[in-house]
Amino acid sequence: MNKLVLIIITCFGLIGCAGHSMTRMADVVALSALDQDVLVEQWGIRAERMMLTGAGNLIDFRYWVVDPIKAAKAVSPKIKPMLVDEKTGMLKDVPMPANIGALRNTGRNLQKGRKYFVLFNNPGGNIHRGDKVTVMMGDYKLEHIEVQ
Repeated sequence: MNKLVLIIITCFGLIGCAGHSMTRMADVVALSALDQDVLVEQWGIRAERMMLTGAGNLIDFRYWVVDPIKAAKAVSPKIKPMLVDEKTGMLKDVPMPANIGALRNTGRNLQKGRKYFVLFNNPGGNIHRGDKVTVMMGDYKLEHIEVQ
């Protein structure tokens, strides 16, 4: 029960921050400018950060929508995002509490210049700061991202 309460509190806190525009340079996903440009061109998404939250039981992926039409392909409600632990190959999914649904933004009414999120399960805290992960959202794939 305590984990459910923690997830709900975290979710509402993240929803409130989804449009927040303050970004510290340390939070920006470490991709070359060329890699970021390719992601923006193909998917209309600029990755911001991947970090542990919820006492290490959740992994928070933040991204900016640069082109809502392109981004909708990656964040469609029909797509189930997955996170891959590159060290073990273990897949992590998005928590889906019955009373509030999936803990992520979907492709409905995406807005250019707005920040969105996806939370991934990390039960037992298997993934730690410094570990490398891959995000998969449909055909969108972002590899070798270091968890902060």
